Amino acid sequence: MTAIGVGAYDGSTHDPMAVVLKRHGWRAVLVEPQREPFEVLRDRYAENPRVQTFNIAIADRDGTRVL
Repeated sequence: MTAIGVGAYDGSTHDPMAVVLKRHGWRAVLVEPQREPFEVLRDRYAENPRVQTFNIAIADRDGTRVL
């Protein structure tokens, strides 16, 4: 099974997906646009080759946005 998490934040705060990834060993693509929470997310899954993390936002056009 593969999961996609958009707005993954830090991978633990109010994150039910963290339990599923740990318990069931799913593959995952996790997206978090905010730099500081992303760095925590990236570090949390750094040793897990089944989880890919991306510090990007998904929008209808290129550019920056205020969150």
